[in-house]
Amino acid sequence: MKKFILVAIVIAIGMQVSAQVYGPFYGANVFVNKSNLFNSDDLRADSFQTYKMTPSFAGNFEIGYLYQNGLSVATGIQYGTCNQQYVGKDNYYPYNLTGTTKTSSIRIPVIFGIQKMNDKKLKFLYTVGFYYSYNTAYSDKWELTNKVPINNVTQTQTYTVKDDIISYENNINKQANYSANLDKRPYQRHGLGALGSVGIKYQLKEKLEFLAQLKCEFTVTNAEITDEIRFTPINDPLSFPYSGHAFQNYAKFMDDKNSNWNRASTHPFNLGISVGVRYYIFDF
Repeated sequence: MKKFILVAIVIAIGMQVSAQVYGPFYGANVFVNKSNLFNSDDLRADSFQTYKMTPSFAGNFEIGYLYQNGLSVATGIQYGTCNQQYVGKDNYYPYNLTGTTKTSSIRIPVIFGIQKMNDKKLKFLYTVGFYYSYNTAYSDKWELTNKVPINNVTQTQTYTVKDDIISYENNINKQANYSANLDKRPYQRHGLGALGSVGIKYQLKEKLEFLAQLKCEFTVTNAEITDEIRFTPINDPLSFPYSGHAFQNYAKFMDDKNSNWNRASTHPFNLGISVGVRYYIFDF
């Protein structure tokens, strides 16, 4: 009888140790992804301007609550980048293009997850949600290089946009260099997006879990300002302010004279792997 009671106590303790935990939690994750500033005009711009594989990174801190039915609700704060590199060439006009857009943002998500509630250490986790995004920094730089037929010298034309200043440099014709203030930065400060993930969670200790997820983020709102922007030349008293567009309408670095500057919307898009840990504050 004593042996039976002892075995029962051991089993009960073992069940408590391996039982599913739930309740409030906090955690941290690292998000390594392929980033893309998707724009349908840029996508159809043929060989002159094509997307190049571009990596980005993010890290986030989360807090949330897991209910007994397997539903979880979480929020937190994420800081990361969404960059895009471009390459291209044109045989008719013999020049090559290289370009890089860099953005960083703070995102505040609201995430809903679902999982099975059992005593197994390994569980599948599915999440969907939405987020608010605040753009903290932006820069754009592109170069056009070509051989000058007269003396066979390589000419490099460099365009740079940093927040609300645009500048141009020509390594051969220095007199053509200029810079101008913009009355608005060409990248929106605020954005709204949706996210989703599928992955696993593994119980490392009684209240500690490891998470690995395939995660996708898509900003629904337009990230660029496509309205006209007023340019005011800097330190050039002979120049007058004028209006124009920081980006072209056929594609980001290409102008179609027959259109009406109706550039498509740009949507930051990240797809990659998120790994992290989650710790439950209470053990129910």
